[in-house]
Amino acid sequence: MKKILPKMKTDEEAEKLLEQDLSEYLHKDNFKPVRFQFKPKDKLY
Repeated sequence: MKKILPKMKTDEEAEKLLEQDLSEYLHKDNFKPVRFQFKPKDKLY
C-alpha cells in the first residue's frame, strides 16, 4: 500500500521517519516539480 509522507515539524520527527523502510513512500504522489535558480537574475534597478 502506498503511503503519503506525513508533515513533520521537528528534526526528530524527520530522523524517526528516515529510520524506517521508505519503500512504501516512493511513488509519484509524494513528489512535486521544483525550479532551482543556479545563476542570479539580473537586477532591474
